[in-house]
Amino acid sequence: MIEVREVASKKDRKTFVNFPLKLYKGNPNYIPCFYAEEMKLFDKETNIYSDYTDSHFFLAFKDGKPAGRLALIISYPYIEQSGLHHARFSRFDVIDDLEVTKALFAAAFEIAKRYGIDHLQGPLGYNDQDKEGLLIYGFDQPACYGGIYNYEYYSRHLEALGFTKQEDWLERKITPPKQVDPKLAKMADLVEQRYKLRDAVKNDTPAKEIVKRYGAKIFDLMNKACAHLLGWVPLTPRVRDEMLSSLGLIFDPRLISVIVDEKDNVVGFGVVFPCIWHAMNKCGGKLFPFGAFRLLHAVKHFDEVELALISVDPEWKNRGVYALVVRRIMQNIIDMGVKSVETNGTLETNFPINNLWEQFEHVKHKRRRCYIAAIPGAEVRSEAEAAAESV
Repeated sequence: MIEVREVASKKDRKTFVNFPLKLYKGNPNYIPCFYAEEMKLFDKETNIYSDYTDSHFFLAFKDGKPAGRLALIISYPYIEQSGLHHARFSRFDVIDDLEVTKALFAAAFEIAKRYGIDHLQGPLGYNDQDKEGLLIYGFDQPACYGGIYNYEYYSRHLEALGFTKQEDWLERKITPPKQVDPKLAKMADLVEQRYKLRDAVKNDTPAKEIVKRYGAKIFDLMNKACAHLLGWVPLTPRVRDEMLSSLGLIFDPRLISVIVDEKDNVVGFGVVFPCIWHAMNKCGGKLFPFGAFRLLHAVKHFDEVELALISVDPEWKNRGVYALVVRRIMQNIIDMGVKSVETNGTLETNFPINNLWEQFEHVKHKRRRCYIAAIPGAEVRSEAEAAAESV
């Protein structure tokens, strides 16, 4: 017997967050979210996205035992800016039982229709910095902090429900060169001189100083540069401050580049993190009692890194700013003896970034997918109607 209910009690909340920890127990490639951060999502007071979203969380039980979970996110900024009445699903985990998946999505479909939603897409989170994309290739590879790991059967379940591909993310593992490409270094020098740009970060710049001086500017640039990407939702000051607070622990100035003009305006940036997947896997995303020590050790002792963010102001595209960002970070990666760089997910249609990574020795070792499906019984708006509503 399969039962699905919306999460309401404190016990259900814990079951929801703990379910994947049990499902992937013993799997070295799975990386959980921070447990405390996930628990905050259930309360509007602590959910930093509640100002502009509605969330519903579902648990499935089979014969009385937890068998699956699913989150439904109604993102009002996305609906307003796109004109599309699409909701997103997130935090989808399930045992290999198609009937459980059907029951979970049936519950989500029913709630979504009450909001006038006609399509469901995902996995997508609250914004582009939340975990997104179902893994469809690379199941033998460890997940990045910003990526999703799931079992192979997940895609079979979704496709059986009528979900189809919307777009894919590619992930690469780059082998750092022995030296920075002389052509790239020369281009960076020319760009620096021609446009009077500089990297505002030095290897000894305190992380707190970087955050204080450029944190807000970086997020403003992201909102501007990434608006065209799949599912992008503007990052609010509340979200920005929370992200900077939670991620500040793993900032390393050697792995951060902030390119500014003569007026100290940020025109491009890149942020690379030490790989912490192994520490997160061992502690289950819980910092206490011993998780914080494992995380701190991973941040200080590493030979793998993952590219968290890289972006350039649209007004500065095609002027070689990416070369400036990559030059310093890559030189430090080489000097630090890093063995591999994970690019995290890059949309296959993001040609500037994909072309940048093609210049390095690499393998495309993972692929993630955003699925989409019309909600059964919902009134589906045509593209013309959706466009008219967004005017």
